[in-house]
Amino acid sequence: MTNVYGVSGIQDDYRTAETAKKQDIDKDLFLKLLITQLRYQDPLSEQQDMGEFITQLTLFTLVEQITSMQNALEAQKIASDETKALGLLNREVVVEDETGQTVEGVVSSVSFRQQQPYITVNDREFPFYTVVSVKGGDDRDG
Repeated sequence: MTNVYGVSGIQDDYRTAETAKKQDIDKDLFLKLLITQLRYQDPLSEQQDMGEFITQLTLFTLVEQITSMQNALEAQKIASDETKALGLLNREVVVEDETGQTVEGVVSSVSFRQQQPYITVNDREFPFYTVVSVKGGDDRDG
């Protein structure tokens, strides 16, 4: 039995809805604070520190770029997981069910729901991240 690179531990890679919601709240809070500060600034006041203002705008731009990069990486990971799941078709795998028991069988189909691949083994559907191992080695001819 050989482990497939990138299959074990996939469950940890999936962001939960709560984590995504928390990140959106943090971003929204940052924007609200920045907008409130901008609203109450007096451009004629000499007490204003323009360096601090520029730093805040730079931080906002950085947050936007990081968010964009994170979204791109998440999309790439989803595509990668879909490709890996499709690669398991007609392969013998061991998966772990919801009770922690292992189930061994051939992957007969792959489906996709909510940006997550599911495989069918022994007429039961399992999330892709439950794959523990894949039997067999090289698929190459020769």
